[in-house]
Amino acid sequence: DRGARVVAIEIGPRLAAFLDRKLSPEFPGRLSVINSSFEDATIEHQSFDLVVTATAFEWIDPAFRVLKSHDALRSDGVFAVISTNQIGSRADRGFFERVIPIYQKYQREEVDTHLHDEQGVPEEYEELRSSGLFVDVQLRRYRWDQTYTTGGYADLVRSYSVTVVMPQADREGLIAELCRVIDDEYGG
Repeated sequence: DRGARVVAIEIGPRLAAFLDRKLSPEFPGRLSVINSSFEDATIEHQSFDLVVTATAFEWIDPAFRVLKSHDALRSDGVFAVISTNQIGSRADRGFFERVIPIYQKYQREEVDTHLHDEQGVPEEYEELRSSGLFVDVQLRRYRWDQTYTTGGYADLVRSYSVTVVMPQADREGLIAELCRVIDDEYGG
């Protein structure tokens, strides 16, 4: 709506097609969708005012993520990394501690059971700061407590990359047990 030209790099073919189908007609000539990994995408050198990665930084190969982002930016450009950290909070009424064993039961990879301190510093902050490529690396925190219904939480868990790649039986077993806890112990 502000007249920006946006280039979206999306590795998932279905999501790339969805973005193109949904938004390109609404913003003709202002949105380009590249169906590629960030690592393999061809990006014009020093051509962007802003590069944003939203909850995807950790999935990009460390050999590419900082340097390629920096190289895509104009000299006065900004690189924004949006990440989420689950923090300990009274608002969850013990939910995350309660369901850690369920996640550990179904997920074959190491499960991050650590609830971060509200003042913790994300790993990517130090990576950007120590790269020496950026002049003013800043950390901004935005606290957001979110409440989900049982079905809403099930949908959220199904959307996580780590959950999507799980075998279907494990994924659905995980979600069924989480839903039982939400319904039985947290009133849905």
